[in-house]
This record gives sequence, structure tokens and C-alpha cells, in this order.
Amino acid sequence: MRSVIGVIGTICLGALLFTGQASAAQAACAFPNQHSMFQLQLFFGQTQKNGEPVPAQTWTNFLQNIITPRFPDGLTVYDTYGQAMDPDTHQITRENTKVVMIATVNTAVTRNRTSQIIEAWKKRANQNSVGLITSTVCAQF
Repeated sequence: MRSVIGVIGTICLGALLFTGQASAAQAACAFPNQHSMFQLQLFFGQTQKNGEPVPAQTWTNFLQNIITPRFPDGLTVYDTYGQAMDPDTHQITRENTKVVMIATVNTAVTRNRTSQIIEAWKKRANQNSVGLITSTVCAQF
């Protein structure tokens, strides 16, 4: 009897594994209508290398003309404050920051669009870098 139960258990486990990653991710989400998504958090400093603040209109235009067309399905922007050590001088720099959070699919197109946004901001706002955090999350919209 134990061997039959063991075989049935192995078959069931194999069937669960065979159903694929999407089912496993779906099962891991806490709410029934959630599904696995790729989350991007981009950190856009609001102080130029010369110490001058990025003009508010520069940010507004960038959001409307660069970010939104690449991720038209939706995003969240919030104001925050950050600090980081300058790798050259080892001085702590502090600045106001815009964080853009996007929940989307993890594809080559998504990654390419994200890279385009980062490079465009570095040029437009005279920045050394744009912070980027990615994660896989469960989401429902």
C-alpha cells in the first residue's frame, strides 16, 4: 500500500512540476486575482552635477515624452529623498529624487525601454546614474 501511495504522490508532484512556472508563480500569490509581474523601480536624482536642481518642467517633459510612451499601461511616481556616496570623492551626496515604479512583463523589450530611459535621463539631467531595482512580485490591477 505504501508503494502505491508513494507512486501516486510522485505522479502528482510530477504533474504539478510539469504544469510550468506560471502555475507555480500563480500559486505563490496571496490573492486569487494576482499574477506574477516584473517590477521596476527607477530612481531619478533631481540635482545636476553642477549642484543646480533639475527644473520641474524638465522632469515633467521627461515623464510625458520619454517614460510614458514606453510604458503607457501605467506607472507610479513619487517624490522622495536619497543619498549616496560619490565613488570618486567618497563624499555623501544628498538630493531630492523621483521614483518611478512600473509593474510589467520581463521581456527584452521591457529591458531595452528601461535602458533607453536611463540613458536619456543621464543626458537630459546631467546625471552620473539612475538607480534601478527589479524584482518579481504578485500584482492585481
